[in-house]
Amino acid sequence: MSNNNNNNVKKDLKMRSSKQQENKNVIIEKKWKTFMDKHELRYEIWSLLKINFELNVTEISNLVKQSKSTVSRVLIGMKKDGLIISRRGETKKSDGEKIPPKFYRINFEFN
Repeated sequence: MSNNNNNNVKKDLKMRSSKQQENKNVIIEKKWKTFMDKHELRYEIWSLLKINFELNVTEISNLVKQSKSTVSRVLIGMKKDGLIISRRGETKKSDGEKIPPKFYRINFEFN
């Protein structure tokens, strides 16, 4: 194969790879938008998590001025859809906490 043909094949593969990546990004973006449109509060929570990195239900509830039960329900749905992830914090014995708080953050591996 000549050097010119070899370069053309590389360009073609690069263009295909680029188009495939674009298509994948569009699909992920559409999927993300579909999941975000399930509840108007999801956008607000997403924005807060983007700014603050990680928050618990009480913090989110205070910031969005919604009940903890409403926020919890929305967070559970977002986690089920793979938009966010959670972890358990430590209990503060000095504050009399019995259940460790759950912290939520954006799932950057969403796909």
